[in-house]
Amino acid sequence: MTLLYTLAFPRLAAADRNRIDRVRAENDPDARLVAPHFTLVFGCRDVSAEAFEAHVAGIAAATPAFAFQARRIEPGSDDRGNGYAFLVPDDGGDGFLTLHGRLYSGLLAPFRRHDIPFVPHITLGRRDSLETAVALCDTLNKDPLDVAGSIEALAVVVHDGDRVTERACFDLAAQMG
Repeated sequence: MTLLYTLAFPRLAAADRNRIDRVRAENDPDARLVAPHFTLVFGCRDVSAEAFEAHVAGIAAATPAFAFQARRIEPGSDDRGNGYAFLVPDDGGDGFLTLHGRLYSGLLAPFRRHDIPFVPHITLGRRDSLETAVALCDTLNKDPLDVAGSIEALAVVVHDGDRVTERACFDLAAQMG
């Protein structure tokens, strides 16, 4: 089954990117599939790829690039019982919330999950329970992160179960310097 997603790959300093990559390689089985990212639209299969891309392109063209700062690693969970370690922005989170809301308007409005709160994050690790994810977060927070980055484009990707492949990338309205 092929699913379409919209991701934002952050622009990061090399040292921050290297550290995130190391932590993900050790703790996130999906790190091999896709680079560090923020998921803005979750797996959608009931829209044509062309219409999905056109929708994302229009939102990107009307949305300015923005900066964020992330200093917290928080636990999260999914409906399958997995636990996660999430790097969550302290500053700039409104930009993610705005983008998420705009992307889930119009064409994608019927697919928005109102029963699950949207928390912008980069997944750093996955465990088999929330309890073990909390322990991972506690361990990771002992060596605090302070990641500054920016979001300058939106990528439409396809996940077929085995691979994540980028179909298109759209620059946000105003690139940051």
